[in-house]
This record gives sequence, structure tokens and C-alpha cells, in this order.
Amino acid sequence: MKILKTAIALAACAHLCATAEVKTPAIFSDGMMLQQNSANIWGTAEPGAKIEIEILGEKSSARAGENGEWSARVKTPGGSPEPREVKIYENGKLAKTFSGVIFGDVWIAGGQSNMDFGLRGIDGAKAYIDSSAGSGVRYFAQGASSSRMFSARGIGKDPEREFPEGSRWVSPNPQNAGGLQGIPYIFAAELAKASGKPVGIVYTGTPGTKMAAWVSRKTYENSPLFKRERENFAERSRKYDYKKEKAKFDEDVRTYGERVRKAKAEGKEPPPAWTVAPFLAPWPDSPDKWSTPSMLFNLRVNPLRGYAARGIIWYQGESDSHDGFADKFEGLIGEWREVFGSPEMPFFFVQLPSHNAWKWELTRAEQEKISKKLKNVSMVCAIDTGEENDVHPRDKIEIGKRLAKAALAGSGKIFPSLRSIDFRGGVATVRFKYRKGLECRGKCRGFEMLSGGKWSAADAEFDGKRVVLKSPDGSEIEGARYLWKPWAKPDACLFDAGGNPVPPFQSLKGEK
Repeated sequence: MKILKTAIALAACAHLCATAEVKTPAIFSDGMMLQQNSANIWGTAEPGAKIEIEILGEKSSARAGENGEWSARVKTPGGSPEPREVKIYENGKLAKTFSGVIFGDVWIAGGQSNMDFGLRGIDGAKAYIDSSAGSGVRYFAQGASSSRMFSARGIGKDPEREFPEGSRWVSPNPQNAGGLQGIPYIFAAELAKASGKPVGIVYTGTPGTKMAAWVSRKTYENSPLFKRERENFAERSRKYDYKKEKAKFDEDVRTYGERVRKAKAEGKEPPPAWTVAPFLAPWPDSPDKWSTPSMLFNLRVNPLRGYAARGIIWYQGESDSHDGFADKFEGLIGEWREVFGSPEMPFFFVQLPSHNAWKWELTRAEQEKISKKLKNVSMVCAIDTGEENDVHPRDKIEIGKRLAKAALAGSGKIFPSLRSIDFRGGVATVRFKYRKGLECRGKCRGFEMLSGGKWSAADAEFDGKRVVLKSPDGSEIEGARYLWKPWAKPDACLFDAGGNPVPPFQSLKGEK
């Protein structure tokens, strides 16, 4: 009996020791970057254990709860590229050491495929790749999720606290930088160069996703801002025919080789192999696959809850154009700010570029509406970039640079925009807001006027500050607009002295 009791006691001790190991999520690891001045670190340990975190000889403490979870607010150094150690003690004993840790401003990057677009595929990005080892950038690359998701009842249905498998911190160099997301990397590299301090990116994005996938179940189900989206998803789910969609996908897979051979024989571009990849197969229980409401929030955003960061950069909208865009976007911004514990956290986003897509001019207007409505939200105009028939353009360097300008300016509105339009009979005078200088590149073009209930191209004159539209027959001008069309890049002509384009606009006489 005594031997049995001893064995039980030893087993219990072994179990306690096994479960008492201090554990932290993947974002806290060797080579990480922490937000300068103050950060949060959390994990699990033995229930009731005293946890101490030491940085440069200064300790912060926390107590593990009954479930073993703990979280500590720690004081961190100002921005510095010098690698440091972060030590974690449990009940006075060293339990974990992170090496190669640096400090600076960390930014969360989110969105869909154009934010996900690799640095290697961007026109002119070779210089960024070649200089990446000395860029001052650290990059937290989250592991893929969509390739492992095949059901709305499976992975992603519940909020996670750990990150997707394979998530890790990357120190960019010429061998790995090309595989990182292009816009976030360029943004970080430009910001680090201008500020002289390290910049971190925590990447969350996933291609082909709607905003509903990036908010919590609570917000999606209860917020009036997502009412229209809920109704839309419910209707599409009701009509969803899984067997039909699966049969179509299977047929595409079966005939892929034949279609490739046919395209090549005709001298055409063959369909990409990814179009028949297994992760694109229809789901049995959701028409939106990995973009099902809340799934990506649960997997890729919720694990960041409470994480200390400087701000958020966002590039998305293709999958939500255009119906109810502004409401959903306002709801998403509020949700993400709540996750990071900062109701006015800087949020900088990219307006949709030029592309021949249905009603993108209306989506752009919805995007600008939110930038004017919400505090510390700034819009980067990309109307002078894009491809007419390719939703994934390669001219993205300027977008990354403009996001960096926005971050350097803080809450200031630094990009040019429409100020007012004065309608007087057959003349409309358009005035703009801008910081330093305004120029017209080439002929003043892209303007239209409304007269007699019809829109038509307008003769426009630029005098260095304003644009004057005149009705050719003297008829009253009832409205004016600029670049108000999906594909507008060739007509983008107005820029400020910093090379930032005036965004598209439409204004009607008497409209406030």
C-alpha cells in the first residue's frame, strides 16, 4: 500500500510539473519585436504561480489564475535595434528566455489579396529585397489558415488564443523578404527609414475575404451595422446547393489538363493551377468557405486580443463592393480597436485602385465617407494605380509609401481632397484641400458635369489652385465629378506636391 501511495504521489507530481510549464503564444518568441515603451505579454503557468518578466533588469509581475492564465503589462525600452533578452520567472525560478528581441512601433496589417500580394511580384521591388537585411523591419508571419479549413463547423468556428500553425517572427533578408507581403513590408521599411527606429508588422490578412469574416460572432450577430450582411448571408445560405457546386468544381479539376493544353495551343494564358487547388473546393455548410462570418477573426485576430501595437493598416474592399460597405467598415474598425484596447487607435486604409469592376466608384465613396466620419482614420488614395483587367496590379510601391506617410503624420489629414464646389449657372468652380502645392499633370481631364439631367465630359481649366468647369452652351451645371468610374487611372491628373492624387468625387448642386 505504501508503495502504491508513493507511486500515486510521484505521478501527481509529474503531472503537476508537466502542466506547470510556462507557455506563451507564438507571437512571444525568439527574434520578436515588442511595442516600444509599453507592451503586454501573456501565457499559462501553474495555477496561482507568481510570474515575473524581466527586461533590461526591470521586472513586472503577474499572478496566474485558477486556470493557469496570466497577463502582464511590461515597461519596454524606446525604439532600439539592439537585440535584448526577455526573461520570464515562475515562482522565482527562470522559466523562459527570449533572445534577439528588439523594440519599436508594431503595426497590424490586415485585408485580402492585394494586401497579401508578395513583395517579389511587385514592380520595382528588387531594391527593397536587396536591402532588407538592414531595413529595421521585423515581421510576424501568421501561418496559413484557409488551406486547412473545410467546414463552417470545423477550424475557426470558435475564438482561438493560439496562432495558426507555422506562425513565426521573421528577420527579413534578401533570401526571405520576397516571400513576405509587399505593401506591409514596403510600409514598414519606409517608416523605419524615416523614423530611424525599428518597425514591426503583425500580418493577419487572407485573400478572398469579406469584412464579416473579420469581426467577432457577437458583433456580426448583434451589431446593426451588419444587419444587411446578415440578411444577405442568410439568403445565400438558403439558396446554396452544395452538390451542384461540388460537381462543378470536380468537373473543373477533371478537365484542367485539357483546358491548359487547349489554351497553350491557341496561344492563350492557361488557367493557373491554384484555381483547382483542394482548398478552393466548396464547403458543405457555407457558400463563403473561409470567408464565412467570424471565422478568420477567430483564427487570426482573436489571438492578438490585448496585444500592444501602434496602429493598423488595411487594404480590402474588393469582396464587399458596394452594398452597405460603409456600415460594415465602421463596424470592423470599431471591433479591431476593441481587440487592441484602444478606441481611437490609428487606422490607415487603402482606397480601391483603378480597375474595371462593377460600381467600384461607389465603394470608393463609401470608403472616403468613413475616413471623414471616424477619428484617427485616414484613407490612402490609389486611383492612379491598378490594372484595367487585373484585380491584382503590380504597381504597389507607391501605396506602401503613402501608408508610411500617413503613419508619420499621425492623426493629421495630409492627403489632398475636395474642399467645395461653387455652382453658378453655367460655371462650376472646384476647390481643394491640400498642404503644399497642387499640380495638374498634362491636360486637365477626368471631369464630368451634370446638365439637363445628363452627365457629360466637361472642359476643365486648372489655374494652379482651382479647377473651373464651363458649360459649352451656357446651360446650368447641376453637378460635377472627377474620376467617377471604375477604371480611371489614365485620367488621374491632379496631385499635390508630394505626388499624392486627389481622390475621386461627385457632388450635386444643393447637396450638403
